[in-house]
Parts: sequence; C-alpha cells; structure tokens
Amino acid sequence: KTIHNATPFGANLDAELMQSLLVPYSNGVSVLLPPPHPAAAEAFSTEFLQKIITTLKSLADFIIIDTAVSYDARTLALIDPADQVLVFTMPEISVVSNTETFLQLANDLEILNRISIVINRVNSSTGLTEEQIRRKFGKLVVGTIRSDGLTVVQAVNLGEPFVTSRPKSAVAQDVMALAEYLVSGKIIEPSTFAEASGANRTGFYLVLFFVVIALIVVGAILYFNFVA
Repeated sequence: KTIHNATPFGANLDAELMQSLLVPYSNGVSVLLPPPHPAAAEAFSTEFLQKIITTLKSLADFIIIDTAVSYDARTLALIDPADQVLVFTMPEISVVSNTETFLQLANDLEILNRISIVINRVNSSTGLTEEQIRRKFGKLVVGTIRSDGLTVVQAVNLGEPFVTSRPKSAVAQDVMALAEYLVSGKIIEPSTFAEASGANRTGFYLVLFFVVIALIVVGAILYFNFVA
C-alpha cells in the first residue's frame, strides 16, 4: 500500500480509500508510503497531490510531508497550503547558500512567514559555526540537531527510531525538543522538552516520527496542523 495506489481514483479519492492506504505505526501515527519506484512519482500531478492533502485533512489533526529537495511544481504545490515549512540546513557553505536561495524564493511566494530553519549536524568539527549560521538567519532558526552518526546508523539498521531505542542520546533529545516546538510553538532546551505543557501528545509523536525520518535527507518538512 503506497500513495501510488491512489492514482487511479484521481478526483474520486475519498477518506475511506485514503484510510485503507495508510500504514499504522504507533501512538496514533500512520504513514502514507512513497511509491516503490521513485520514477512513479513523476506521474503525480499537482492536482493529485493537493487532493491527497485535502482528503488527509478529514482523517488527521496533523499532516507532515517529507519533501524532495527540489523546488519543482509538485513541491511548491505541497508548500502552498502548509502551516509551517521546516528547512534543514547544515554548517556547510554550499548548503547554507542553497538555504538562502530557498528563502529568496519563499519571499517571492509570500510564504516567508511560515518558514523555520533547523541546523542539522550543528556540532560538526568542520565548516561554519552555529553562531555564524544564526547570525545569517536570525530568528528563523528554531532548533538544532547534533551530529551522532553511530546512533542514527544503528537505528536505521535496526529499523527502530533512535528516539525510542536511545531516547537519552543527544540527537534524540534534540529531535524531541524540535517536535515539541512544532506542537506547542515553544522553543525550549532539549533537556527540558518533557516539562513543556499544553502539547497534544498524539501530535507530538507524529511530528517526532517524521522529524526522525527527515534527518536521513536534508530537505524541507511541510507541517500541517489541521484540527478535524
């Protein structure tokens, strides 16, 4: 069951069919899997993707999409209705430059107010410092993820998110703090994320799960907060 199974239905796609395509995970999280072959996604029209989002809105309070790093029509069609867009950057000049290019595009599209930046691998020993990146992007930076290749690779090999297999690791704490921010709107220290109040816990686990996935590829996360 993947998103590809929805393509024959087009405009007739409804909530019942969409529910049958979602793969349940845990803590109220479900996943709409990508097509088995990347080339199949080339056939997805912007109208089809927008229909997917509209249908999912009737099934979930939170919708998160891990996008490609390109700025093609399909990606922009997904960005348009998003409540928040998370852009992951890294302490490398080329990546930061690409992030600046995207921010210019976001400004042209008048969606800059929905953009937030996360610095991935913030403690890398080479490249730019966290301070340099924060000076460049200012208040757009809402979180950082410390580099911990061993923990991440082990989690991928075991098929278990590191936030459950190694919840006390630095990278897990950073991801949990970021998920809490997306749900509650509060920027907090990773060590105190569990003390934040007023968060929707189902939403927290949903955001947490997809932030972990998104760390595999540096790109953007589109965050929807639709209350059914």
